Amino acid sequence: MTAPADAKDRPHHRWCKAAADLRAYAGQIALIAVVLVLGAAGMVAALDARAVLQAAISASFESAAAPDVVLWFDPVDEALLAGAAQQAGVAAVAARRVTFTRIAAADGRELPMQLTVVRDPLASAVGRLHRHAGDGNATADAGLWIEQSGRSLMGPQRSPQRDALRDAQPRTSLRVRTPGGGSVDVPLAGYLHDTSVAPSTQEQTIYAWATPAVAAKLQQNTKPDQLLIKLAQRGDWGDVIEAGNQIAAWAKQGVEGVPRAPLRIQAQPAAHPHAALMNTLLRVLGVLSAIAFISAAAWGAYMVALWMKREQRVIGILKTLGASSGQIALQYLLLAGPWVLVSAALALPLGAVLGQGLIAHHAESLNIDVSTQAVPTALRWLECALALGLPLVAVAWPMLRAARMTPRQAIDGAGISAPAPAGRWRALLLRLPGHHGWRLALRNSFRRPARLALIVLALASGGALLLTTHSNYDSLMQVIDRSLAQQGHDVEVLLQRPAPGAELEAIARSVPGVQIAEAWRRSGVAIVGPDDAQGAAQGSAHAGANVALVAYPPGSQLHQLAVTAGRAPSERANDEVLLSRNLLAAYANIRLGERLTLRRAGRDSVVRVVGLVDEIGQATIYLPLAGFDAIAGMAEASGAATGTAPGGAAGSAPAGAPARHSGTLRIKATSAAQASLEPLARTLDQALLDAGHTPSQVITRERVRAALDEHFKVVGDFIRMVALAAALVGALWLAASSGLNVLERRREIGVLRALGATPRRIAAIFLAEGAAVALLAALIATLLSLVLTVLLNRAAETGLLHVAVPLKFSWHGLAILGGGAGVLVLAIAASLAWVMRDSAHGSLAQE
Repeated sequence: MTAPADAKDRPHHRWCKAAADLRAYAGQIALIAVVLVLGAAGMVAALDARAVLQAAISASFESAAAPDVVLWFDPVDEALLAGAAQQAGVAAVAARRVTFTRIAAADGRELPMQLTVVRDPLASAVGRLHRHAGDGNATADAGLWIEQSGRSLMGPQRSPQRDALRDAQPRTSLRVRTPGGGSVDVPLAGYLHDTSVAPSTQEQTIYAWATPAVAAKLQQNTKPDQLLIKLAQRGDWGDVIEAGNQIAAWAKQGVEGVPRAPLRIQAQPAAHPHAALMNTLLRVLGVLSAIAFISAAAWGAYMVALWMKREQRVIGILKTLGASSGQIALQYLLLAGPWVLVSAALALPLGAVLGQGLIAHHAESLNIDVSTQAVPTALRWLECALALGLPLVAVAWPMLRAARMTPRQAIDGAGISAPAPAGRWRALLLRLPGHHGWRLALRNSFRRPARLALIVLALASGGALLLTTHSNYDSLMQVIDRSLAQQGHDVEVLLQRPAPGAELEAIARSVPGVQIAEAWRRSGVAIVGPDDAQGAAQGSAHAGANVALVAYPPGSQLHQLAVTAGRAPSERANDEVLLSRNLLAAYANIRLGERLTLRRAGRDSVVRVVGLVDEIGQATIYLPLAGFDAIAGMAEASGAATGTAPGGAAGSAPAGAPARHSGTLRIKATSAAQASLEPLARTLDQALLDAGHTPSQVITRERVRAALDEHFKVVGDFIRMVALAAALVGALWLAASSGLNVLERRREIGVLRALGATPRRIAAIFLAEGAAVALLAALIATLLSLVLTVLLNRAAETGLLHVAVPLKFSWHGLAILGGGAGVLVLAIAASLAWVMRDSAHGSLAQE
């Protein structure tokens, strides 16, 4: 391996040496190339997915043409539609009716279903739907249309010959609950894609659409009661409220000479219901690209540095023969250049394929429509520059540094030298009782602090991310379980029509497994604003937002939410309310002791906030039954006509009915029935049906928990994937460095073998070094995960759940981390077995 001084005049000699080195070190060069390919491919995949999803999220929601304002009338006729379409600033109008019922899945379960009755589901100007690919050309009246994210919940058709599922045969008919308690079979027209709703799998609700003709077969009211308004220019929230008020004022003046006052006005949000979840996912993708970029650069530079350490003696010989630093650097760059180009050429298409997989996965889990997976040209050029420049810089830096060594420095490298003063102090501090081999292994692990820091950083970052995701998930689910337990009830039944509360309670108590049954009342209200001098100015920004108004009966045993601030309302008070803390995120002006104006069915009522409770879910106002009677009135329209919250149960009776009619029934199960609430829910449902009271929804604690669990898994699973990728990078780094470390320390190994150490004993020392590094990284990962989990919990507390999220350490995640450390030690052992095949003479003869 020589290079004459006039090598610059014979460039083919450089290529000959590069080819010889490539043959001699093919395995090590391939390993470095794999590192660079994986890092660059991960970076490309993350950047591709982030760019495509960021553009698709907003474009997908805009393609749905979701309404900006919804006004409730009884009913919405053609004259009202035509007049509203002519109002200033209105781009499009539509009418619909939304009701809630249940639909039978293939496995026999009954799932909640939100049924939207529209004139033509395939041709609506507002709330636009997209036909799912592969569903043919079915007409609007062909049957019931299902949102495509509910396909997995519905399942395939059940075989008529046996009680089994035939996966090869799709469902062709659906069984839907009618308001009278019966069931009707209707054809499945096909699947639609509504990009303005959350996936059915997360909400545990089937979204369906039907024309009036199909809805009539389901015995549903076919008259539309919602007027949907799409504005030409939306503006901010206050502008939307003002536009809704102007349309309401026009309707009050008269449509074809008849005043039409809306029952309720609601401004709709301008973003997807899971916009916060989507933005979190985009941030995670950005972090993933950075991790891949930094890991590949650091790992590639580290491995090339180890390689150049072994070439140190060769560089000294070349310089003694007259080669300059530039010639030597060029010689090694000629070797690195081809496989750097090959790495970039492989990383770009591999990253693009991985990016398409990420895009497809998250498009399905977020229920968005990705019209194109094309990456912007500017981003593709940036990825090309990074994929090529990153490996080149990573390998060039250690090569240039090695080439600048003086001949004496290069030739004097003996492989074994006395430690520096700092190393001697570490040797004195690092002591282990027992065999001296373990002490030697521990000291060797800390012999090169910079190298150790790089390895530990890679391993600890991946392990910390992995453990953090598990601890954060366990912390969130602990809060959910605590919140559900504080609610007091295990099953909540929402009825199609209100019924006498005492009768509902008696029916429920007759069902085996029911311990406590209470009839509650529920309605939807709008917060107009604080009732003070600035009420109009402050409240207009949020007026029209739908909030659940829930009333508990006197002496309730199921109203167990702890008051975290203030006090509980007096049961006899008709103007005192409790607010769930998540309301404060949307209504920053609400304070304890302040008065609020609640609007229901065009009627305003003033209440005072006396306390706050922590609860996950829909923003809710709790109050005693006396307060609900004061707000709802003793005689008013039914919940379906007043635009109630989902569930259709207003908790108030039709005109002239007794005040104690309820549309909500809450059940506390016995300890034996709590093991599985679904059988109890089915029995309770049948008992109410037999008594002539049709439930629209039967919501169990298990179903609520499953829905919330699905929400957290969207981001949690992806973060865990990132964590596993980072941990894998670190593990490969440690395993590869252990093998290269053995190559670098061949002379040291030769001395040990000459002194009588067996290959097994030497391998144990190196294995102990790797285990010490893995344990140190695991300890740092555990400590770092505690800090990261606390930060994530605080972010979830303030921006997502609006309840306290205490830390819960995941022992399951720690077990996974420990298992990964064990696999890592085995990988180190395998690499050592491969490289420690030389004899003592061969090791000592290495130059």
